[in-house]
Amino acid sequence: MTTALLVPCYRALPYLERLRTQVAGLRPAFDEVLLADDASPDDTAAQAEALGFRVLRLSQNIGPGGARNALAAATTAEWIHFHDVDDELAPDYLD
Repeated sequence: MTTALLVPCYRALPYLERLRTQVAGLRPAFDEVLLADDASPDDTAAQAEALGFRVLRLSQNIGPGGARNALAAATTAEWIHFHDVDDELAPDYLD
């Protein structure tokens, strides 16, 4: 079974470092972590990539539902978890 953490992002700069820390602390970890930058007017995509995230850059803002659909289409994992960038992620979430 493969798992993916899929995170739609728009103006997410204040939350990216915390998300990176939470993802690094996951035990067990997701097999894939993918963020979708929903055409943020700030440096969300560049900062997420600098933190080591794989980022799907959307060319126009399509809202959180559209970003989730794009993320679902981009993953090959059997199980997916959509996660809002500003929410907490427990280190044992996958248990």
